[in-house]
Amino acid sequence: MDIAKIKQMVSIPDFLNFLGCVPTDHKDGRYLHYRSPLREDNKPSFWVDTQKGICGDFNGDRIGDVINLAERYYNCDFKTAAANIADSFRLGAFSSANKHTAAQPTIPATKDTTIHIKHIQPLQNVALLQYVQERKISIETAKRYLQEAYYKTSDSETARQYFALAFKNDKGGYELRSKYYKGSTPLKTVTTIKQGSDTVVVFEGFMTFLSCVEYWNSLNKTIPYDVIILNSLSNINKANYTDYATIKLMLDADKPGHTATDSFMAQYPNAINIMPKFIPYEQAIEKKYKDFNDYWVKKC
Repeated sequence: MDIAKIKQMVSIPDFLNFLGCVPTDHKDGRYLHYRSPLREDNKPSFWVDTQKGICGDFNGDRIGDVINLAERYYNCDFKTAAANIADSFRLGAFSSANKHTAAQPTIPATKDTTIHIKHIQPLQNVALLQYVQERKISIETAKRYLQEAYYKTSDSETARQYFALAFKNDKGGYELRSKYYKGSTPLKTVTTIKQGSDTVVVFEGFMTFLSCVEYWNSLNKTIPYDVIILNSLSNINKANYTDYATIKLMLDADKPGHTATDSFMAQYPNAINIMPKFIPYEQAIEKKYKDFNDYWVKKC
């Protein structure tokens, strides 16, 4: 896949649509206007000339073609931007560059990162829908349990806005995920889904839970139990297990998950580990699968 082919196959509107940007109007059958994907933009100031295949900003910033736009969006060099487009649109390998590791500028997922949620809306972003499908989660299931969040890492008016999948917890906080970002808002705790059962299934993360929903869907069934998603192993003691006759554990198939499972089962005699049904201990040791979502993706 070469530069000319990428420009021919992916237009600037295609790329903007992939980022979740939609035009605010269409002038003269040629020009599209958007809110800028590169900065805070309350008034649509980003223009696209669909005939010439170029774009820019009314502030005088002439950006160029689709790869130039990707350079600016990903904050990377020209060849890396081309490789990202080729990868995102599945055009084939672009061998002259290493792919950049972000579909939006990477934010370090550290405890020092402050998340400022600007708004939450129903899941519809094209890039996020593509991501859940890559994880073998159907759009129907994703839309049932997930939303999409638009957020900043600073409360400054000029701070860049990002987007991610949003999974709500019991205190109104959110787990945030995109293809290249994993983080959360304050008020981090578990998510409980009640169905009136005396059995509860405990998952470590929401992607594992959604994979299990898909597994049950494949059997033409629904999960008949209550569900607790920890959203982090550190939350394992924040949930209430006293109402359950049986506790089924599906923690990750890694060392921390195994350690937490052993400790939990020593504390709760009514707890059983059901993960080996899908990922035997030997396969976990061999790192064949890291969690149930990994198992589900590879199985499908």
